[in-house]
Amino acid sequence: MKQHIFEVKLRLCLGLFLFLSVLIQVDLLPAEEIKPEYQQHIQPILTRYCAGCHNDQEREGKFSASSFQSLSIGGEKGTVLTAGDPDKSRLIQLLTGKLKAQMPPKDEPQPTAADIEVLRQWIFAGAIGPVAGSMPQLELKVPEVKSLVDRKPVTAIAISADGQFLAEGLYREIKVTIKQGEPATVKHLDQLPGKVTTLHFSRDQKLLIAGSGVPGLGGYAVIYALPEFKKVQEFRGHFDMLYDAELSPDQKILATCSYDKNIILWDTTTGGVIRELNGHNGAVYDVAFSPDGNYLVSGSADDTCKVWRVADGYRLDTLPQPLKEVFCVTFTADGSRIICSGADQKLRVWKFVSRDKAEINPMLLARFAHEKPVLKFLLTHDGKYLLTIAEDRTVKLWETATFQEVHAFSPLPELSMTVTYDPVNQVFLAGGLDGQVMKLPLPEKLQLPENNAVSKEKMIIAPDMSLTMQNINELEPNDLPAQAKAVSLPCKITGVVHDPQKSVDEDLFKFHTTAGKTWIFEVNAARMKSPLDSHLEILTEDGERIERLKLQA
Repeated sequence: MKQHIFEVKLRLCLGLFLFLSVLIQVDLLPAEEIKPEYQQHIQPILTRYCAGCHNDQEREGKFSASSFQSLSIGGEKGTVLTAGDPDKSRLIQLLTGKLKAQMPPKDEPQPTAADIEVLRQWIFAGAIGPVAGSMPQLELKVPEVKSLVDRKPVTAIAISADGQFLAEGLYREIKVTIKQGEPATVKHLDQLPGKVTTLHFSRDQKLLIAGSGVPGLGGYAVIYALPEFKKVQEFRGHFDMLYDAELSPDQKILATCSYDKNIILWDTTTGGVIRELNGHNGAVYDVAFSPDGNYLVSGSADDTCKVWRVADGYRLDTLPQPLKEVFCVTFTADGSRIICSGADQKLRVWKFVSRDKAEINPMLLARFAHEKPVLKFLLTHDGKYLLTIAEDRTVKLWETATFQEVHAFSPLPELSMTVTYDPVNQVFLAGGLDGQVMKLPLPEKLQLPENNAVSKEKMIIAPDMSLTMQNINELEPNDLPAQAKAVSLPCKITGVVHDPQKSVDEDLFKFHTTAGKTWIFEVNAARMKSPLDSHLEILTEDGERIERLKLQA
């Protein structure tokens, strides 16, 4: 019996010895024989287990695993990689629980032994970064789920101005219908990383621009040259899904926006980044160049639109009036106005004046458009009409002189989040989530408003911005109505709360105006880094509140 027990123990020890021998041999292999590649093997592991909390946007512990550069820098505890020595690398110590602050936390998915071994081999081989000039892989390692139906939603659509090319964005591919010759031929452009979110033909009909990406990984844009649809430039950036990719009128700049809250301007010749436009606090869903290409407007989930100067990236204005997410934004065809719409179901129009310096662009109009959020809108090529599509599948057409509704189409049979306009056949084409393309012919007879008249109840008349702005310094005492300082509009009043013991400091000013005039009142505090919690009231001389449109701060 003892002999039997001894033999069993000997076999277990021998098996353990052989297992350890294998591990030792792997660790001691020459570095040139162990070649885990950063983009193919390492980055997917770090993205899966680390980048959710440690990324370039949210650096918990001042550490990011989003890229090799940020990984090499380390975090607040120092470097995480010791090239050539996996056991001394803080990254391995965190992943294996050798340090108290185990990462990922125990309630999160844990890396497998195989994952950790790949990281060990990579560090042992020198922790070599991505090959120069190579692009990051945009692919999620998830189980494949086969569709029960043989169709793909049309998530983006565009048609060339001559009507010869119709491009439909699907999942990971673009279907191009070429109408030259009979019958029409179909070409498939694949190798896109994810859902195609945006498609545009250039004005000269020589290029097709597409946007795509993978949620949580990055964005992707590509330019194809027509008529061969040859890929001429790729753009990989952002930290999340790309929503729009717009080509400047001179075709030298591509503007992309993403769920990561950023806007990137790219050089279309080199594919390099010109600059990033940061400032939104939510996903950026749409961007548009002005007709001259000098300005860019963006719409975001932070309930604002922003106006940027393309030459230097300077933010000229924030249009904060929308009450919910902004899904679509553009300039009018003449560049004189900015239009937006989105989750608050309204069309909003601003007069575009902030061209030379930062200043307020006065809102001209805020009009209820649909019962549900407006998902997409589109100007016709001549700029005379605007088509809007809402979440409840309703579709409306508006003239752009006064933005009055001129036609209501029959509700779409399927939800659509993308639309294009064929000027040759005068028809709108909407891509459906059922994979079909729905046609909406431009009506022959439209209910045009008489003399373009607009009721004052619906139209916000902009104040005269040409008047000289007076600069006035606030002087105490002015806390009571009898002490209110008389001012003439327009003016800018500068003041300071001198007494820090005061819980409230009321400053009163009086001015004269006439009925029917519209004024914009604005408090500039937070933008000057002031902790002031401001409250503004406008009263009659009898202390009655004056009816006003309250713009979102």
